[in-house]
Amino acid sequence: GPDKVKVAFLGIHNQDLVQSIFPGKMGSVTIREPVSAATTAAREARAAGASVVVGLTTMDANRETAGVVGQLADFARQVEGIDVLVGRAYRATELAETIHGTFVVTPLQYGRSYGKVQLTLTGR
Repeated sequence: GPDKVKVAFLGIHNQDLVQSIFPGKMGSVTIREPVSAATTAAREARAAGASVVVGLTTMDANRETAGVVGQLADFARQVEGIDVLVGRAYRATELAETIHGTFVVTPLQYGRSYGKVQLTLTGR
């Protein structure tokens, strides 16, 4: 119906995945540079009708005195077309920040918390 919203979920990993998986266990999965691959996937998802694009990552971020730092923060500053990035914390703090137009969230370290993201879509 008219109230339905299509949401695309992208699985995003660092390029070092190959080093953390036992050799030969990747099957047909190929590893590409994550920023350009995710930007392309987000663009394709929107072309297929997605109103919202969510990236689920193994990247981490943390708030420091100098601002938000970490692989996830760096990724958010470069990627285009993703509305929400879910990552992991590498310290004991949760994060909920908008970075370069993308809402970035992380739970407490080691899964000690969970989060709920509620989006309001306008201009539809």
